[in-house]
Amino acid sequence: MILCGSGALICIGAVLMQVNGQPAKECTATAVEVRKRTTRLATAARLIWKQRLVKQTWLEPILANSGVVIVPSESFQVFGLSADSGKVLWTFHAESTGNEKGFVSGPVTDDEGRAFVGAKTHAAYALDSRTGRLLWMFRAPSHVVGLLPYGAASILVCSADGSVYALSRLDGSEEWRTRIRGPLRNQPVRTAGLAVLATREGTVVGLNLTNGEIVWSRELGIGTRWGALTVGKDGAVVLTTDQNRAFILNGRNGDLLLEITFPETAEYKLSGLIDGKPLLLGSGSMLFAGRDASLHCYERNGRLKWTSFLGLERHNVATRAGSPALLDSGHIVVAGGHEGVVIVDAFTGNVKWRGLPGTWLTTPVHVASDRQFYFGSGDTIFAFACR
Repeated sequence: MILCGSGALICIGAVLMQVNGQPAKECTATAVEVRKRTTRLATAARLIWKQRLVKQTWLEPILANSGVVIVPSESFQVFGLSADSGKVLWTFHAESTGNEKGFVSGPVTDDEGRAFVGAKTHAAYALDSRTGRLLWMFRAPSHVVGLLPYGAASILVCSADGSVYALSRLDGSEEWRTRIRGPLRNQPVRTAGLAVLATREGTVVGLNLTNGEIVWSRELGIGTRWGALTVGKDGAVVLTTDQNRAFILNGRNGDLLLEITFPETAEYKLSGLIDGKPLLLGSGSMLFAGRDASLHCYERNGRLKWTSFLGLERHNVATRAGSPALLDSGHIVVAGGHEGVVIVDAFTGNVKWRGLPGTWLTTPVHVASDRQFYFGSGDTIFAFACR
């Protein structure tokens, strides 16, 4: 693959955004209505289906190996949608206090057809992705902010208060527990037998997945509340932060490999918060995107190669949608906030296709292996496929 070969690192800047108050409308002629809102480049992708749910969702919809798209919503419901038609196959109702807004982590899936979600009600749920049946529930001390399946049948459950649990994916029984100093906010990643986690205050730690012991710890001195972690094939861990900086660490020992501070150009001043999920694909060039829809390509030594803009309308507000996903050998797909979904050339940043312009997207984009991708806009889930 061309993109993988280049070793590009792609991450998107994103923060909170005001709701426009205009939920997607139910439509009988779905494909016709949506295609009229795409640009001339719309031949690159086509709408397959859209499905309106009870309430909006902020989390990335995930396709399980059972052929069901898992979608948590703010209504404390998890929906299972047919990947082929968008039909609601099942609905799981989680417990609600009436004061909190749904789920904050997941969904994540495993090869055995299980789906996992974490809620603000301090609960982690394991569901059968085929039927929506509850397999088990685990009660944590605080919000469940991270879930990481690993090994033959284990899952890491991270609580906002710093508590970390290793549970059996089979029945939710506890295997070990540990405590990280400082509140957790980010989804953990796995590398070299370790789980890497970041606290809101900027401490990054590597945990031994066998027993929960802290193998290494790195103080960055910068907040990561809105940051995100990812890991590459070479074991490097990338962390975006609450300011216009990103760090690349050796996942085995926590050594700092590179720190990038993004310039505040006239166009880039909105980009002080870079917190979309980064994607590290190797040891080559790195591509970062900012809150003003700017793309910045860096070499691994930190030298800026090029800067490009997606051509999106710029708003003096922020958007939570933004983490990009690999689409094919040379393209990425990005949820562009108010400007719909965008397919971008991975080498130049040139926009190749734009769909649903003017639609406010609230979730990242999830790409299936068949180049079919899913994302949410308010209370509606969309499925597109590339031609």
